[in-house]
Amino acid sequence: MTFIIDANLDVEARWAGGSLPGGVARRVSLYGALVAALADGADHEVWTPAAIDPRRIVGLPPATYCVGRPPRSDLAWAKDTPAAQAANDRRLVHALGLALPGAFVASELSDIERAGSADSSTFVAKAPWTAAGRDRMRWTGALASDQRTYVRRLIARQGAVVVEPWCDRLLDVGVCARVDAEGRVAMEAPHGIVVDARGGFVGIDLTPPALEAGEHEALRAAVVAAGLGIAGVGYRGPFGVDAFAYRVAGERRLHAVCEINARHTFGFVARALGATRLMLAGTPPPGARVLITPGDDGVSAWVE
Repeated sequence: MTFIIDANLDVEARWAGGSLPGGVARRVSLYGALVAALADGADHEVWTPAAIDPRRIVGLPPATYCVGRPPRSDLAWAKDTPAAQAANDRRLVHALGLALPGAFVASELSDIERAGSADSSTFVAKAPWTAAGRDRMRWTGALASDQRTYVRRLIARQGAVVVEPWCDRLLDVGVCARVDAEGRVAMEAPHGIVVDARGGFVGIDLTPPALEAGEHEALRAAVVAAGLGIAGVGYRGPFGVDAFAYRVAGERRLHAVCEINARHTFGFVARALGATRLMLAGTPPPGARVLITPGDDGVSAWVE
């Protein structure tokens, strides 16, 4: 029997009513190959949005790589169902009362212009569904002409954007969890999320993050609330919560639910690989186990 994996890392682009550009689809397809780490046995197919060069996949069991949507799925990166779409909608965090203070949902450009023109504060606007770190914009003060055009197009395509204050982040944290058939939530210990200077995701660090007293319990309670929230829209299965500690007016605070990712996240993949760190960018250091050899497209993956 062949185990079929639907590595559909482009699913949120489809929910948003579009598709990823060819180069982006090829990059996420290479990362999609890592989902094979979640499967048992060596006889499996991995279905990705675009064709990849299997010679670059060097640190995983052999697989047959196929393009498109599989005839069935024994394991999926993300379920492509209405419940999964609702669970991954960034507006759900607001509906659950878990949003960052000062954040709001904007369905009109004028809502954003009022927020950004009052002072020199920095904000980030995110579409309800995004793939590969796309469809988001950061700005300070009043919007420039090209920024107004960009956000107007996002709202026209997806109906709204989520706007958040840009924070002085101290620590990025993730939690892997599951909602079972009865709607109960179970979770793993928190892990670190490695980000670049722009806040973009580049890796997982399973070393226990440096949470302070009280933050562990706050994070646990928030993950349960997030899990019950996605269960309330009909979702069952794996999910991840992203959180971060930040500083405001000299005081450290924890934003316990930055995003809810109702799917197998790379935190699950890192745990399946038995890694301390899973990195999706940069040059593998000496002694690292390479999973995807670096290429001109900027894609690489390795574990320590």
